[in-house]
Amino acid sequence: MTVKAYRSRRHLFLALAFISIASVTFNEQASAGTFHRRNTVITDYEYVGNNEYKMTARGRDYYYFWEDGGDWDCDDLPNEPGIRLSDARVRYAFEIPKELYDHRLIEKIRVEIVHDRTDYGDSPRGDLEDLPPKLYCWNYQDGKLDDWGKFAIARDGSYKTKKVTTPDVYPDEYHYHVGDPNGSDPYRFYLEIDTPDGAGPAPDDDDAEIDIDWVYVYIIVKQPSPPQLHHVSPEKGSNGKVNVPLNESVRFTISADDPAPSGYTIREYQWKEQSATEAEPSITEDFPKRGDTPEMNFTFNQTGNRRIYCKVIYKKSTSPKT
Repeated sequence: MTVKAYRSRRHLFLALAFISIASVTFNEQASAGTFHRRNTVITDYEYVGNNEYKMTARGRDYYYFWEDGGDWDCDDLPNEPGIRLSDARVRYAFEIPKELYDHRLIEKIRVEIVHDRTDYGDSPRGDLEDLPPKLYCWNYQDGKLDDWGKFAIARDGSYKTKKVTTPDVYPDEYHYHVGDPNGSDPYRFYLEIDTPDGAGPAPDDDDAEIDIDWVYVYIIVKQPSPPQLHHVSPEKGSNGKVNVPLNESVRFTISADDPAPSGYTIREYQWKEQSATEAEPSITEDFPKRGDTPEMNFTFNQTGNRRIYCKVIYKKSTSPKT
């Protein structure tokens, strides 16, 4: 019998390196406007301290941009990492690490956009420049993009940073659906920057414009590494396994470290037993045996190697949000 203590569902530190994926740009006609797809998805991330992971995209590392004719512009800047956007809308895509999300480790997501050469377009209500470039960020709760307001005006080479922090990424219900309920990639975090078309006919109209230099996504977590689970009993034999008799109830006990954030005083222990040849279960799979103490009884009626997995859910209260 092999006993394996499963990591906490709410806390996980992942040290794998993910590789960004990019492809050449191609166009896609739509019923209204045209999509120009580069299909870049940012997957690299690094731990930068203070319970934060950082993901980085150059301005030119976009997923696609969209334009509706006119005198649009979305060009890579020469000798710079960014793009110049005008009369168009650009989308960036970040692949939030599955392990961080599934373990409910994430507290917030912060977005920072470094930009310059930012100007507003002419309003159709007069000769006023009041059509600013605007930022939209993905809302995991509702599966849509939220409006996070305008960018400040900036001169060429006068760099400014727009910062926003999204709400709680997890839906309210206890059995949550990850990401977009409408069926797109469930771990994608999107943001879009829109530069409105100015009043009047092109090319003499004054469109909103912005140079997008860098896009940073910070994943703010509860703690950088998970509380660990430890096998307590029964004792393991000389073969490194728990050896149990047939057709007798055996009690298995683990201990769980306290999480670093305060307030997580309630724990639910979930257990699953399966053949040692089966693949390790995902943290999101159902573990059928549950209790509020770190122990569970199992009975085995066949010889062979089996594995027992335990995961712990840390809660602040019994309400669904926690």
